Amino acid sequence: MASYGPVTLDCCCDPYAKNALAARYLTANQDFLKTNIAGETCWINPPYRQAKTFLEHYLHCKASAPTTTAALIALPYWPRR
Repeated sequence: MASYGPVTLDCCCDPYAKNALAARYLTANQDFLKTNIAGETCWINPPYRQAKTFLEHYLHCKASAPTTTAALIALPYWPRR
């Protein structure tokens, strides 16, 4: 991630932030979907069932600060057979 960073906010940590990849982080208790992340460079590994909702929220925040908001977003690739 260093080649894409620095990441300023990890948006999807476990409840105790044991898996945090940035000094600042959000856990399930600090709802990403209710947090304005404009101006941040985020690491987002969302619950996959909510990936669309997380992406929409990110894009909404980015629209308010497009030059200073960025993200690395981890999503699964499940090709259809």
